[in-house]
Amino acid sequence: MGGIMDKKAAVISLDTGKTVSTSDNDSHKAVRGDLPPMPAWMGGDAKKHWEYITDELHKIGALSRLDLGVLANLCTYYEHMVAAKKALDADGMFQETPNGYVQFSPQFVAYNQSSGAYDKLAIKLGLTARSRKKIESSDSNRKALGL
Repeated sequence: MGGIMDKKAAVISLDTGKTVSTSDNDSHKAVRGDLPPMPAWMGGDAKKHWEYITDELHKIGALSRLDLGVLANLCTYYEHMVAAKKALDADGMFQETPNGYVQFSPQFVAYNQSSGAYDKLAIKLGLTARSRKKIESSDSNRKALGL
């Protein structure tokens, strides 16, 4: 019986529109040209994180141009976390108000909010062990996903 899974999948480059490979059940794999372009407005730490994340997600075929916004936000939150952590290390987690009340420092609050937002987006992109288990993959990708 000829079902959907019996068909050959074609990977088509979004840059050229040409078929770059065909294989059985290989529809989850991306080609490098199909990755979202890095936004020019991102800062240095965000750009470094972008390169790292896109390389890793590309290896397992779990990234496409549709992920541009989520990925840009993830990398920006990473950059905010780095900056907040440096300030937190320099200034401490607590501050005293003029009335003598001890509270979390703005640096701690910024780090906490950025890391929380980063974690939510990381789950959406399959960057946690639990979320990777939910990604459909072919048998050749299962080892790369850590499954």
